[in-house]
Amino acid sequence: MKKSGIIIAVLLVIIIALIAYIIKVGNTLYEKEITENRGILVLDDVNIEEDGKLENVILKVKNISSEVINNKKPVLIYYDNNNMPIHEAWGARVGYFAPGEERCIEFYDVISEYAKVEVGFFESEDKVTYTDLRDKVIYNVEKATESDENGEIRLAFKGENKHDKNVAATFEINYYSDNKLIYSDDFIEVLDGNSNFDTYEYYATKFDNGNAFPVGYTYETKLVEAVEIKDDSSEEEITTIDLNDPNLSVEDRIESAVYKLLKNNFGDDMASAKIVVDKTYTDEQAKKVEGVKDLDLGKNDVAFEVSIEIEPAEGAKVMQFLIPDGEYDEESGWVHNIGRLGVLRLNEDGKYEITDYGTGW
Repeated sequence: MKKSGIIIAVLLVIIIALIAYIIKVGNTLYEKEITENRGILVLDDVNIEEDGKLENVILKVKNISSEVINNKKPVLIYYDNNNMPIHEAWGARVGYFAPGEERCIEFYDVISEYAKVEVGFFESEDKVTYTDLRDKVIYNVEKATESDENGEIRLAFKGENKHDKNVAATFEINYYSDNKLIYSDDFIEVLDGNSNFDTYEYYATKFDNGNAFPVGYTYETKLVEAVEIKDDSSEEEITTIDLNDPNLSVEDRIESAVYKLLKNNFGDDMASAKIVVDKTYTDEQAKKVEGVKDLDLGKNDVAFEVSIEIEPAEGAKVMQFLIPDGEYDEESGWVHNIGRLGVLRLNEDGKYEITDYGTGW
């Protein structure tokens, strides 16, 4: 009698576990029948929450197709119980994602109530085809042994771009606890052609909600993408301002150059933009500012900080303007609170161009 009771108890535990698993699978991103039909297998996922509310989702995915995913936008398509699409969440553009490789993608504007979700990639409107240039980028990573003046630990990325043209390199930093992905961060660095680079990203120790990472967590760094920067737009289409005009102020040059860069990045998806120069640093001023002093400014170069507002074109996906910062105002239709840093340099051809552009130096 006791043996049969134990067996029944064990069976009940198994049944309860199965029910819990079925419920979980009904609302998870792991269902292979959902992901494999688009050539993408989800290996892991992380929910990013703020004040108990789901904000973003990070997916570790593998390209299990035989095709390169080239210049496409990652998307999550949510369905209700009637198999009707009810919502889309977007991630940042993927330039080059080879078959058999893995990478992490953060999706924005996600939801938590749905019956199932598909992971896929949509074609970009610019139709640019990228070539994998990771073999042209040599780098190593060193973790600082001490915190900097802000109390942060830096991961220094140093190396060389052996390609003769500028390359946009995407570095990924993944954090694990017992082989489970707990967080992922990435950043894009514009590498000048045939030049050395020395940049850094902060080493993460806690989640966005302030909770510390588990004890004993590990991390890995990867160069997941390196593609040549394409500029297929004509100068006349973007701006008629001559950056070398001696009558232009430094602020006018920066505003015009940043506008051109935004127009190159977003094309017809951007209807308009407002750029305000908040700070500038000459080569002499930069020597006194931590982070800026490492930019190796020439006497004609200027480092800058700008605030940007963007008006998306009608029908354009707003999420592309919110990565990694920015706030959308539905009433005005503008995206506010975008902050960028960069350097306006005078190149060897005697023309001004933007380098070191991003959210941090």
